[in-house]
Amino acid sequence: MIKRVIITESQYGLLVESQESKSIAQAKRLVMQKLNYNEQQADEFIRMKLRHDVPILRTPQGGKFILGAARMFCDGELRTANDINSLNSTLKLVASDAHINEYDRNLNGLSFNDLVQRFAKAMSDNLEAEKAEVGKMQFNGSSDYQIVRIDSFGQARKYGKYTSWCVTHQKDMFNSYTSNGINQFYFCLKNGFENIEAQPSEGCPLDEYGLSMIAVSVNENGMLNTCTCRWNHNNGGNDSIMNTKQISEVIGMNFFEVFKPNGKWNALITNVKQRLANGEDFNEVFDDCGDFHEGFAGVGLNGKYNFINKSGEFLSEQWFDYCSDFYEGFARVEVNRKWNFINKNGDFLSKQWFDGCSNFHEGFVMVGLNGKWNFINKNGEFLSERWFDDCYDFREGFAVVRLNGKYNFINKNGEFLSERWFDNCSQFKEGFAEVKVKREWYRIDKNGELYHI
Repeated sequence: MIKRVIITESQYGLLVESQESKSIAQAKRLVMQKLNYNEQQADEFIRMKLRHDVPILRTPQGGKFILGAARMFCDGELRTANDINSLNSTLKLVASDAHINEYDRNLNGLSFNDLVQRFAKAMSDNLEAEKAEVGKMQFNGSSDYQIVRIDSFGQARKYGKYTSWCVTHQKDMFNSYTSNGINQFYFCLKNGFENIEAQPSEGCPLDEYGLSMIAVSVNENGMLNTCTCRWNHNNGGNDSIMNTKQISEVIGMNFFEVFKPNGKWNALITNVKQRLANGEDFNEVFDDCGDFHEGFAGVGLNGKYNFINKSGEFLSEQWFDYCSDFYEGFARVEVNRKWNFINKNGDFLSKQWFDGCSNFHEGFVMVGLNGKWNFINKNGEFLSERWFDDCYDFREGFAVVRLNGKYNFINKNGEFLSERWFDNCSQFKEGFAEVKVKREWYRIDKNGELYHI
């Protein structure tokens, strides 16, 4: 007979708390090992930086994944504010009841790129579903709340005497939560909030005091980024205390009609274009400006990247998470940890976005997908039907490939140089390469002939 096990709400809370504490302990050990921190430094990193930058980690269920998030930080996978925002939004889905038991504390070892890609469609679908659900709600046209748009830390700190929210007390925290102004804060102030005493009551943290002040932030696409009640992180409060439907119910208004993205990114781009048209120096206009290669230079702005020509014209309407210099007419670009190539007309080389890639050499470039590697040419065509465990750039018409621990050479027609696969090999130089067969090294020419060294 199968014994039925019933977990009560209080027991579930203890299980979640246990997962969180174990994740913190493992994350601290990881940070100490990888960043060479002492225990105090690791603890401060976890509690003061990681959990501030990724607010979902401060919730009971999101706290389970502190280890996985710490690993991504230590491995350098989170390079920009956009990466951090993307991780926070993705972890909201991972930490939901539908998915939380599918992932261990280390997020099953998934890379940031794989995790975000896995939930990208779900995030988009969720946003549209939320809009539709909130759109069906009925509101009577009146509200007990004043909605105040917060455009700067100076505005936010005026409310610091009423709340412990870090964005009202620390400018760096305000900048972090808003991704340097791209995300938009709104404070929802209930009539008479100044006179409500900080006394826990029924429904705490969403009690009378908790709901008297609500901080809401949305990202550049209008998605809910954070929602914090007046209790902040005390008495069970967190930065994901309500979803869009719950917020709409509390304030008596449609979330998506009230909390609009600020459009600062579009305004920033317009301003940059005007400054360029006025002839300002590129290095003064952009946060980062690279050297020109093949007529284009990579430029950075608020954590995003594009290319400009020497006339100051952008190559692409789309901005990227990263971009490289041009080589042989193409440059690498990255979006949500996926890679492609852009040409000098602003067109992408492939419909397929890859997990990794190199720069073009001798008309071909290495591309990685699902742990395997291949080459594509400048028409976006794959060189080989076979995918390899590893491969290297072309040199003198041949590239080294590795499969099942053995090595060979492939030419630009997709043909192997030798029927024999070798234990090791070097790249071609001045017509010859070196190959290892068991314990012996040989020289090999471009006809596949072996010579004793």
